[in-house]
Amino acid sequence: KVKQATLELEERNRYLIALQKLTNVITRSLDFEKVMQTIADGVTHQLGFVGGLLNFIDFEKKHISIGAISNTPQIKDVIKLLPKNPKEYIVSLSNEDNLAVRAIHTKELQSSNNFWDFVKPTMSEELANKIQGILNIQCVVAVPVYSEERVIGVIDFVLAKDCKEITNVEKEMMYALSDQAGIVYRNLTYYEQVQKANKDLKHANIRLQKLDKAKSEFLSIASHQLRTPLTGIKGY
Repeated sequence: KVKQATLELEERNRYLIALQKLTNVITRSLDFEKVMQTIADGVTHQLGFVGGLLNFIDFEKKHISIGAISNTPQIKDVIKLLPKNPKEYIVSLSNEDNLAVRAIHTKELQSSNNFWDFVKPTMSEELANKIQGILNIQCVVAVPVYSEERVIGVIDFVLAKDCKEITNVEKEMMYALSDQAGIVYRNLTYYEQVQKANKDLKHANIRLQKLDKAKSEFLSIASHQLRTPLTGIKGY
């Protein structure tokens, strides 16, 4: 029992250190795409998984699409097998056969040993199985990403171990990273809103300056046009 507890503690410390390093990196940038890519790469380089896919909801069009995918040599080779850029693939929120979509609706972790369960119907089952073999995918886990009590997306964690072998510590790290993604998403959204408000305010100030200038010019012209005939009247 002591040996088992020691191993679990070592695993937890390793993941916590990895998560801390990743958090330090993603909180320093205000570039949304760069931050999301850093998180996707961190799933591989920091947590040691096969890869990660960050999917975000388009609330107007009611579908999800890939916002970032781990950038490794193996994944780059797999992407070449796809007929188009993976970020162009979309999955309707009404398609609950897709486990990533189901994770969003149920707001709970979803896992499967079948990679196709998370990418259907964007590609054929044959191609999905081929990709699974090349990357040695044994399990995929979808964890919903929250931002202020609302699910805004899902992270697919791709692992080279059976779903039954995933430890509680690994699940905790998945949830922790998903929470970080949600926090960063919220902060960057607020930042973009402030930047937009500042930009609108700047445009408004410029317009007010133009109106003030126009007012001054109008008063000057009106004063001149009124003064000229009055001078003649005074002369008479």
